Amino acid sequence: MPKTGEIKARMNSIQQIQKVTNAMKVVSASKLKRARNQLNEVSPFFVDIEEVLTEILSHSADIQNPVFDRRPKKDPAERTAAILVMTGDKGLSGGYDANVCKKVEELIKEQPDGNIEVLICGRMGREYFRKTKHKVNEDFIHPLRNPTLFRAREIGEFLWERFTDETYDDVYIVYTKMKSAISLQPTVLKLLPMSITGLRHELGIEEILPADDMMNFEPSADAVFAVMVKKYMTWVTYNCLVESFTSEQSARMTAMENATDNAEEMLEKLNLDYNRDHAGDHRDRRWCIYVINNRRIHSWLRILDMSQKSSALSSTSSSTPASFRRSTTPSSSRTAMPLSRQRSCSTWANRPFAVLPCPRQRA
Repeated sequence: MPKTGEIKARMNSIQQIQKVTNAMKVVSASKLKRARNQLNEVSPFFVDIEEVLTEILSHSADIQNPVFDRRPKKDPAERTAAILVMTGDKGLSGGYDANVCKKVEELIKEQPDGNIEVLICGRMGREYFRKTKHKVNEDFIHPLRNPTLFRAREIGEFLWERFTDETYDDVYIVYTKMKSAISLQPTVLKLLPMSITGLRHELGIEEILPADDMMNFEPSADAVFAVMVKKYMTWVTYNCLVESFTSEQSARMTAMENATDNAEEMLEKLNLDYNRDHAGDHRDRRWCIYVINNRRIHSWLRILDMSQKSSALSSTSSSTPASFRRSTTPSSSRTAMPLSRQRSCSTWANRPFAVLPCPRQRA
């Protein structure tokens, strides 16, 4: 069993760690709230973009745009898929990063034989995929912390350029969707090529309406759609960045809360062990001090050993301490000590070091 000093040192260490985990929980909650506020501030702007796209797709059945190019004639062995992975920049977030990387591995296994290039946002994902055999684009360096529209626009333009020049034939985004504070789901989103049917379904378009003379798009519906769809891609990328960042903070907040609670339970158990061990040390120390400081016990045992050899108690010897001297009454009037107690006392007297209970005074 650990000593009292070791238990106290461990308790101090756990208390320091508990302070750190509690502070990290508060910081994660603050960052989560700030990211949500940023998303709510820009949401109205992208709602207008979705309304414009809805109007175009509702009244135009033959929209032509490279975003819908699925390249069906290309050999599957020659196709290149890009997977944009969004992981955290720091650890201590439970299984958040591991679940995202596991989802990417499953997506790679589902792909047909071809080239796959991994694009990573976040330091934890970069460290993970560097140890694998997958091709990682080392020039694509974007952190996940503090997501901004500028960073989302850069990522969207990079993916759009690589898709239009046929460097990438398919573009996927793997991110974590935050359903609730305790429900985080790794999600796969196919960004490019888009499906016109899927886009209409996502925008809530149930049927194609006839052309409306009251609504004209200048210079054309295709030109307006080409501008708006790029902004829509920026919005989707920014939404994935914010969702991943808030999910990371929620996972870290939950992990730090659990760590704080576990530290509290450990402190309660160690405090109980400390009090028990401290009381035992204090009791043993008291008995040792009693034996060492009370030399009279050894003199008392020597007297009892002498009484065992004689049938009757003799008069008190001059070497006997004053506190243990017998009265001067005749030996016949004094009662001899029982033989069993005399043997027990003689056995204890032969031991040089012993922890003895305090002898009770007779009434």
